[in-house]
Amino acid sequence: MSLSTSSFRNELKVVLVVALVLLAGEGLMRVYEPALSLDVQHIRQIPEISREMTESQGTRVLFISNSMLRYGIDPAIFEKEMAAQRLGPLRVGRVFPDATALPDWYYAFKYYFVETNRLPDVLIVCFAAKDLEDDHPLEPARLAHHYTAIRDIPELFSQDLHDFEGRAEFLLSDVSASYANRTRVRTRVLDNLIPYYRESVQDMNRALKSAKKSEPEAAAAPTYERLERLMTLAHNHNVRVIFVAMPLREEYALDPQIQRTVEAAGMSFFDFRSVDGIDRVSFIDEMHLSSGGAAVYSHFVARQLAERFPWTATARKESAKVFAGK
Repeated sequence: MSLSTSSFRNELKVVLVVALVLLAGEGLMRVYEPALSLDVQHIRQIPEISREMTESQGTRVLFISNSMLRYGIDPAIFEKEMAAQRLGPLRVGRVFPDATALPDWYYAFKYYFVETNRLPDVLIVCFAAKDLEDDHPLEPARLAHHYTAIRDIPELFSQDLHDFEGRAEFLLSDVSASYANRTRVRTRVLDNLIPYYRESVQDMNRALKSAKKSEPEAAAAPTYERLERLMTLAHNHNVRVIFVAMPLREEYALDPQIQRTVEAAGMSFFDFRSVDGIDRVSFIDEMHLSSGGAAVYSHFVARQLAERFPWTATARKESAKVFAGK
């Protein structure tokens, strides 16, 4: 046996061992992924949320947002208040993946509800600040792993992911759970190795945001093409959309173009940033309400929507005629 043949076989063994280790790691990640965070557990529950909501009697209402919704709207209180307003029965579902915005909400709604034909009657999008703007940063790994399928790639690449880096990250994350979850794994490891790691990172992020606010900006006017795509998708499947501006601990400006865009599409917009009984002490941090704050806010939102939104099917149909100039 020549030395070159022996060397090749040794190298092949090394490659096979590495491949087996990677495959084993990938398998373990797919099995134990929910243990990474409560957020992953929630995302894994979305199919069940959609099934339970759409198989129930009454008006099907889906809230979608980020962790603001997890802490800000209590579904039991919302349903009880709506019943007190003589509206119901309602079946409320909530989808609130952490640190998400409109890019995630659009594809999550399409993937878990539209493409499965588990449609709500009413979709309530809770947002704050710049969540609805087109230039909101996308997370290709998250989109690939949780909210899209191969059939979504043409739309995603033509409308949302235009650069090679983003597309490459998307494709790698689509085939590898380990790659898609690399940030979560890093965070868990550093949480265990460095005391108060997550709190320190949050403090640094807050400091960076404060520094950015002090710098003059000459940004172009925001655009809302993705927002229009969401409303078109919902309209095409007879789903009415309500957009609710949520409160944060610090006041924030709201682009008036959002309301104009929403109402031009025949959908509903409500500015609920300021609510009696909600102030700075109602929050546990910059964006999340306390349980007491959530109770106040849930009652308020239900009462306001009961009075100002056309909940009956006939009323929704008449209101929807505004869409597309009808």
